[in-house]
Amino acid sequence: MPADAVQIKWKGSADISNSVHWDSLQISLVLTKEISKVQFVIHQTSSDPVLALGDQIDIYQNGMHVFGGTITERETQIAGGILPEILITAADWSFKMDTKLVARTYAQMDPHDIIADIVASYTDGSFTINNVQRGNFLIPSVKFNYEPVTKAIQ
Repeated sequence: MPADAVQIKWKGSADISNSVHWDSLQISLVLTKEISKVQFVIHQTSSDPVLALGDQIDIYQNGMHVFGGTITERETQIAGGILPEILITAADWSFKMDTKLVARTYAQMDPHDIIADIVASYTDGSFTINNVQRGNFLIPSVKFNYEPVTKAIQ
């Protein structure tokens, strides 16, 4: 991706694009049950923000949001240069969604209502169910024994 068309933001607003080593940018967007990830290297100077585990990362291409997630790995690399390089790995929002485990039984409920309860009960309130459609049928019974939220929703 050309660097002039891509922008990386930290904590929702701070543009860190000038610190990114663009040849290192790898984006793996997955449309299956797998987690989408992004990796890139930044050159860390004393004036740059310190990216930490759990921080939010957003990537935009030509103004369109293409990735949002949480920093899950941070590795300092010093390869003969004066400035350290930091390898950043971020996972999509499923990482944040899976901070709690679902332990509940549902019976005679529409799948929409089950998902609504899971999101309300087991997430931090930053997730919505805006695009979850009604199934118009009832699930006889389903039991979740300490399943991650994303697995329960699947």
